[in-house]
Amino acid sequence: ELLITLAIQAMASMAVLTLPVVAPVIGPALHISPTYAGLYIGIVYVGAMTGSLAAGAVVERWGPVRVSQGSLVLCAIGLALCCTGILSLMALGALLMGMGYGPITPASSYLLARSTPPHRLSLMFSLKQTGVPLGGIMAGALVPGLMLVVGWRWGLAGVALICVACAVLAQA
Repeated sequence: ELLITLAIQAMASMAVLTLPVVAPVIGPALHISPTYAGLYIGIVYVGAMTGSLAAGAVVERWGPVRVSQGSLVLCAIGLALCCTGILSLMALGALLMGMGYGPITPASSYLLARSTPPHRLSLMFSLKQTGVPLGGIMAGALVPGLMLVVGWRWGLAGVALICVACAVLAQA
């Protein structure tokens, strides 16, 4: 359970940070300033706050694994909308990514709290949370190279597909 929660956390973080990593390329391609990446992150976190507020009830209703899977799918849909290059759809994509990102931590914490012996909770939660910087590292290390090979739109789509694959793998 620790490995899948770590992977889910990393993929959600990677999804959120993928667009800002390639903003220096996307900005000129869309004839906007790359500094709009800050607005994108703001929209993501409005969605994340909304998703976090709903997380408790959603996890209770559908369970932590289903919520995590749904969250990754929302991140993938958000990235797919960003692939369009249409600013209004990109803003909607950022909001959806945030709504997917918000419930990830509560869902994984719920799962680990139920399955981890009390004396190991701190260690397990600490290891799980390393997924956030790991996702940032993956976005920074992998996405620029992917973008150079397939272009920025297919680079975003590739990360979206990886999110969906992680959601499918979480089923096991």
